[in-house]
Amino acid sequence: MERHGTGSDGGSGRTRAVPSVLALCVLLLAARAVLALSLADAFFAGEEQAHGTAAKAILDGVGQPWPRLIYQPYEGGGLVASILTAPVFAAFGPSLLSQKLVAFGFDLLNLIVGCSLCARWFGLRALWFFGLGYVFGPAACQQTALLNVGNHFAVISILLGVIHLAMPILTRGAGERVRARECLLLGCLSGFGCWFDFLTGALVAVLAFWLVCFPPRLSSPSAWGWLVLGFAIGVTPLVWMWKHLGVRVVQIHGRTLGDPFGGVPTTSSESGWFRDLVAEMTVPSLVQVVLLVALPFAGAIVWWVGRSDSDVRPRRVYAFVLLYLVAFTIVSLGSSFKATYFHHYSALMRYMPHWGLALLLTTWALERVARGGSALRRLAWGLVLGCAALGVLQTVELARRGNAAGIGQGWTLLRTFKGYEYADYLPKLFRNLDRDREALLRVALRFEEPAQDLLLPAAIDALREGGALSIEEAGALVARVDARTDSPWLAGMGAHLVHQGDLAGALSIVSSLAADDPRRAALFEAIGRYGRGNYPLPRNCTSEAEFYSTHGSPAATWRGLGWRIHQTFRLDPAAAAAFLDGLPEGPRDVVRSGYEQAFRANRVE
Repeated sequence: MERHGTGSDGGSGRTRAVPSVLALCVLLLAARAVLALSLADAFFAGEEQAHGTAAKAILDGVGQPWPRLIYQPYEGGGLVASILTAPVFAAFGPSLLSQKLVAFGFDLLNLIVGCSLCARWFGLRALWFFGLGYVFGPAACQQTALLNVGNHFAVISILLGVIHLAMPILTRGAGERVRARECLLLGCLSGFGCWFDFLTGALVAVLAFWLVCFPPRLSSPSAWGWLVLGFAIGVTPLVWMWKHLGVRVVQIHGRTLGDPFGGVPTTSSESGWFRDLVAEMTVPSLVQVVLLVALPFAGAIVWWVGRSDSDVRPRRVYAFVLLYLVAFTIVSLGSSFKATYFHHYSALMRYMPHWGLALLLTTWALERVARGGSALRRLAWGLVLGCAALGVLQTVELARRGNAAGIGQGWTLLRTFKGYEYADYLPKLFRNLDRDREALLRVALRFEEPAQDLLLPAAIDALREGGALSIEEAGALVARVDARTDSPWLAGMGAHLVHQGDLAGALSIVSSLAADDPRRAALFEAIGRYGRGNYPLPRNCTSEAEFYSTHGSPAATWRGLGWRIHQTFRLDPAAAAAFLDGLPEGPRDVVRSGYEQAFRANRVE
């Protein structure tokens, strides 16, 4: 195969690519920094905070092996993100800014691997095609790049790396031997990728199918032996996880991967998903996505119709990646892993690897067009620069729609807001530990948390996984674990009091306590903090405020609502202030005091 841009002097070609890669890295960091400082992902992904809490557990030394600290047992990439975040927390503080620094690292790795692949096999022009398309992709891709969740987006580098390492095998000529080193490295990355994100397993399966069924077939027993050995080495972390967590490492949302009605095969309702998605997209995003879908197929047709002997081997790789994309897209869109409704860019997170591979095919297609003469070369560059310009427009729009107070306040919030949250993480941790409630509570209290009105209430709340506790049961449990008389555990009782959103029933339970019972105020506040248990969205807070106003709820419940409002507008103080101003005048100051208390508790000291 002709390796454009490297020729026979591979080292010189790679050296010439370095300045281009560095320039694109600087461009990427500048674009992402603008978005991060503008709080363009102010939706505030709970998963990112949960992985940050796992990082804090590693840093604080809570006395558990790392596999049991993972947020989701089937997300190896999530554990990698937590392990990498821990030293960043230690160096720069456990803030949201530290989370973004790790996310930038994954983002850079995706870009570098993709550019290296393109430069190695198709030349510097393809490197720039890929790099510009990656930095200024559709809006959802730019936003997702800001989230430090490990898998989904970060796996792009692994998928591209597998293709990069498979290229010498897929493009070898008749009679060319496969090197043992190439097979070993490909096997290692494939195995590690299967643990990092099960999506890699699908790509590896298609690759194995291709090597067996399509020429040049890989028939050498020694080559397969090196591949299998490398895979066994790479998949070791999955074995490590299995030792601690068992079958849960392959259970996704309660369904075991590979079950007849688990994981992939289960069909879900469309429920207007595509309609909602298209309606939400801006025109620039829609144009980019159409091109990302159309160009790979157009490139395949052009490559096939205008094929020549020199095109045979690159066509194999192109066809392999296109086959994988088509097959997996059909399966995933008809599976239970597809969101049943589209409400936010984060719903597209699972499709980010598809975007990375579609971008790779688009790059190759445009590179093929650019070799057809000066007119076609100008057309290819025009399409690339046009798409990049659309991406720049979306970067500007996302930054504009982010934090209205400007980059200065964005920097302050990122630097001072805690990059972890116990409420979403502790239920998953407790599930991984398989201990009784007292032991679980003791593990939770090993976190070094200065704001105890965050930690202990979240731990009590997480114990609901084993069934609701009565006030007396919870009190006896806490007394055995935490001897402080001023323990704030009562603030976590909301989930144990509010059953199926029944606020009236919960308020009735607390009202039945003696008027001089010192627990009453804290329990009323717990109800306000929990609300009906729905996701903290403005409309849910409004509904709960209307209920409290109608039923004459005590001031403590309104103060708890202030905590819930903080959950809703964590990184948007201006929106929180506007919401608070819209509340009834009577309880407004009490709600604001609860909001301010939550605001202080969630700041890094």
